[in-house]
Amino acid sequence: MRRLALAALSIGLAACGPTLAATAQPPHARATSAAEAQLFSLDKGFMFPLANGGRVPIENGWIEPHFSPFPPQRDADVDIVVGTDSGRASDADVTVSYEMLEMAHGATTVRGDPAAGGHHHVHMAMGMYGTWQMKVHVVLDGVTSTSVIVLSGAGQ
Repeated sequence: MRRLALAALSIGLAACGPTLAATAQPPHARATSAAEAQLFSLDKGFMFPLANGGRVPIENGWIEPHFSPFPPQRDADVDIVVGTDSGRASDADVTVSYEMLEMAHGATTVRGDPAAGGHHHVHMAMGMYGTWQMKVHVVLDGVTSTSVIVLSGAGQ
């Protein structure tokens, strides 16, 4: 799985050359250029550049992960906003699992600390520079969704 994700990242980065603007992208891929894109959304086997705070679809709504600082350092705080078509969802349950793809350190799982307005705060401690995979698990109205975010060059 790690090799597949790294291969997909390599292919995704190669595909972000001059033809990036000409390719159709889903609405959640809001990065303005490949040089600025250090976050990627892995959706149905494809990687899309993702702006910090960009919207990622889930089964019955969306999430917006916002990293501080950005680009993510060894210690980063993530504010994950959960919402639906009718607005932000304060009653969601959020759990984040993250791991470094280049090394088999294992995954770290952190429960999101809920705050007002659909915000969920997570602290990530990335001990090394590299490519990190973050799985955001959301339980909203009894429906469980998982979104995969890849952080390229994180943990500096």
